[in-house]
Amino acid sequence: MATETQTLTQSWFDRARFIPPDAIFALTAQYLADTSPYKVNLGQGTYRDKNGSPWVLPSVNKSRELLSSQGLAHEYLPIVGLTEFRKEAARLALGDELFAKKQKQLATCQSLSGTGALHLAGLLLRACKTPLPKIYVPEPTWSNHHQVFSSLGFQCESFRYYSPETRDVDIDSYYATLKSAEPNSVVIIHACAHNPTGCDPSKEQWRELARLFKERQLFPLFDAAYLGFNSGNVDSDAFAIRWFIEKTGLEAGVCLSFAKNMGLYGERVGCFLLATNTEQAAVNTQSMLEMLQRSEVSNPPAYGAKIANTILSSTTLRQAWYDDLITMSDRIRSMRKALYDKLVATGAPGSWEHLIRQSGMFGFLGLSPSVVLRLREQYHIYMADNSRISIAGLNDGNVDDYTRKIVLGTETAFLDGRGNEESKTGITNRVIVAEAARNETEEGLEASIAGFQDNGRSRELLDALTRIVTTKEDTRLYLAKIDNRIAGNHCSCDYANTNWGSTWKPLSPESEVGVREIWNGQACGWRTRRQ
Repeated sequence: MATETQTLTQSWFDRARFIPPDAIFALTAQYLADTSPYKVNLGQGTYRDKNGSPWVLPSVNKSRELLSSQGLAHEYLPIVGLTEFRKEAARLALGDELFAKKQKQLATCQSLSGTGALHLAGLLLRACKTPLPKIYVPEPTWSNHHQVFSSLGFQCESFRYYSPETRDVDIDSYYATLKSAEPNSVVIIHACAHNPTGCDPSKEQWRELARLFKERQLFPLFDAAYLGFNSGNVDSDAFAIRWFIEKTGLEAGVCLSFAKNMGLYGERVGCFLLATNTEQAAVNTQSMLEMLQRSEVSNPPAYGAKIANTILSSTTLRQAWYDDLITMSDRIRSMRKALYDKLVATGAPGSWEHLIRQSGMFGFLGLSPSVVLRLREQYHIYMADNSRISIAGLNDGNVDDYTRKIVLGTETAFLDGRGNEESKTGITNRVIVAEAARNETEEGLEASIAGFQDNGRSRELLDALTRIVTTKEDTRLYLAKIDNRIAGNHCSCDYANTNWGSTWKPLSPESEVGVREIWNGQACGWRTRRQ
């Protein structure tokens, strides 16, 4: 009987390992569970409009209306996807002139967005190359790159792409990696708007990279998730793809996604494009893609591809889409500049010029994991652990508060709410006032006051506090409480019993108004709360 019970409780999957959830999607789940009205989600890479709402592109709306008016059937697509869409996607990536030259040497397959395109590329490489080529992956990179290729059996090797010291592309490391790379290896390339850093090579650097690829017989595999979204101009964003294929004669893979640049996140619209050097290679690889796709998804979803194709194949809708791209890219650039300006204006520690050198949806702040965690837990600011933020999540309504919280988080990283014991070892005045701005509780007030008294420069601290604390209903009263407590009062309403008013005037209009309100009995009760 015991044996039978044991058999019944066993599972075929007893040895299955628990895999932690994807970091970005787990972060989104945390954000959704947060009940704070001040929470901001800067983790997930989705565009938001000036009101912080999802934005359906006007060109997409027009495409949907047109499709609806024509009557939508729900028939299967061909295995490799919608023929017209595949053609227009390739034309978009290569441009009219290069597409016309290479059309008969192309193999294309509609995919489940960019991830599906990368997966198809991996399947094709695995089927065609023995032994498996090494995959060189920039570090840092989009987290799914390693997972897609390692799950197919490839050996992935990271190389240093970004320099934390210069906060820019480490181009010397990139060159050195290519010069020493094993011939016939594959290198993952972010076509533009590098995720997560937002740092791309210059045109001159792209040309040198292409030369090294050809010299070392390497296969470039472009992840092109942001064509047009990055700069507002598709031709500019596709520069590297076109240069590698046209000017060097390299064969190349291009993994296209229309999630970001058309806002079709949930429709999973993508395309894998293989540029070969012979028509026969194109015919053969096209047949292999069909076979591989059949065993993976049978055939891809139709609706999103029809939306994208309707836009790309219509001169009017394509121009409307170009206008939408400019709208999105311009707003992101303006918010990037606003964030930079406000960080500088509020005296946030460190240098922030890297923010305005970066491009695309993301900003790479360069904060430590401990600061990122502090911002998440105490200030309800959600960003990736590596401090990547989605600039698209910022707007005129939240950028001020977000900037203030970055100042708090970066300058109070070593404070724990128990006082300012570290102030004597180099923490700046602004650290103390930042902590004061956050700790609007009795314990927090005590910690703030202890810090002020320990620092011994209360006038400067209070003056700084009036600049940092913004958009709070109780700012005046809070400033007044600190103002009076530093003067030696046990209760704010003891203001009337001290000669402080004649020797040290309140340091700000907000503080003075607050003191007068307390003095007049409009907001008394601090002593009661203490008791």
